[in-house]
Parts: sequence; structure tokens; C-alpha cells
Amino acid sequence: MRFSVLGSAGSYNSPGSACSSYLVQQGDCSVLLDAGNGSMANLFDFCNPAELNAVVLSHEHADHWVDIVGVYHYRLLADSSGGEIPLLAPPSLLAALSKQLHADDFKGVFKPIPIDPSTEIEVEGLKLRFSRTNHPVETYAVSVTGQDSVIVYTADTGPDCEPLNLLVAEADLLVAECTWADQFTYSGPPLHMNPSSFVRLLDRSQATLAFATHVAHPQSRQQVLEEIRRLTDRNVELAIDRLSVEV
Repeated sequence: MRFSVLGSAGSYNSPGSACSSYLVQQGDCSVLLDAGNGSMANLFDFCNPAELNAVVLSHEHADHWVDIVGVYHYRLLADSSGGEIPLLAPPSLLAALSKQLHADDFKGVFKPIPIDPSTEIEVEGLKLRFSRTNHPVETYAVSVTGQDSVIVYTADTGPDCEPLNLLVAEADLLVAECTWADQFTYSGPPLHMNPSSFVRLLDRSQATLAFATHVAHPQSRQQVLEEIRRLTDRNVELAIDRLSVEV
């Protein structure tokens, strides 16, 4: 599989970076994981948006889905040659998107598929499984299993989420949010991870490579990475827009 970063900023755009979006490809199959603000411009570098085989939207916070509106209109107005694109998302987000697009049936662009923790689906040889995360709205991490490897993307999550711990166990590549540096103070309900909780999650996996993503500006991405590396000798890098690796 090939994994590409289309957007890696946390919660809002940062200088030079779109919000959360990632592309998993195997052969002629392309699956989009989230579609944060600004990410569609980077998608064109790797794939024709109209030729996506599936889209997964993890939750209804706009920094993870807003550019799907652009994908919808591009597919509707500029390149409508293909069939419906499976759109997997929590039921509340599918309802909100339908209202946003003024299209109860998504006009043949998307085939809406509501997801829950039991959802398993195969897309052109890629197997997708899901688990809930610790986040204020219904949010799903996704595991993508290809011919020879497994990629797990956490989406947004607070620390120490047991269903997520189980999902990451077989990951070869772990793409995990690390929104805040360790010294950032937060006292609300579970929301995001920091380097300490990132490493605890990494320790639950067999991943040979992990990407830290969703760092919120103006916090330093490099500082977050250095804090992670002080806590583990595992192979951890920053997710950077347009970065692409074979897994």
C-alpha cells in the first residue's frame, strides 16, 4: 500500500498545511481518509478526486470533512463518468452532509454507508474496520488492511482508549494524532493526545513506523516530535503535507 498525507494540521489550518486528510492506495484503488479544509488541492497531486473508490469521514468536526463538499461538486459538475463513491461516516455526519449539500440522495455522487464499531467493508481488496475513540462526538478510527500490511489512522481521540488500543495492535503503520505538547494544560473531557499518550498507544502496536499528526498551531511540530522521541526509541516521524510512503 501507499500512504500519502494530504493535510496534517490540527483543528484549523496552520502555515503551509491543510487540515486532516490522508490517502491509502493499492493498485488502482484509492481510499480517502478524512477531507479537512484545504486538503482537496493536495489530493489532485495523487489521485483524480472523481476516481476515488471510497471515502471515510471519521466524525462531524469540520476540520475533518469540509473539503468533501468540493469533492462532491467536482464529481457532480466536472467529472461525472464513474459510479457512486461509497461514503462511510457516522450517521449524524451523513445527515448533516445531506443537508449541507441540499441533496437527500447525494445525486448519485456518493453512496452513504453509516458506520459503527461492528462495520467491516472491503473496497477493491482493501479491508476496512472501525473502532470508537475518546472524543466528544461520535468518532471512528479506521484500520486498512492490504495485501501485505495494515495501516491504522486514529482520527481524533483522547488518551487511553481501550477499543483503539485493540485496533492498533496489528498496525504496521500507525498514524496517530498528537495535538498538544506535554506541557499544554487541558482539564475537560477526553479530546486529544499529547506525546505521553501517543507513546502509550504506540506501545500497544507492532508498528515499524508511526506518524504524529494533527499538531495544533502555534505549537511546534518539531517540539512535539522531540518529546515523543525522548519517550521511545521506536521509529516516529511527523506527518507532513504531500509526504508519501510505501507500507
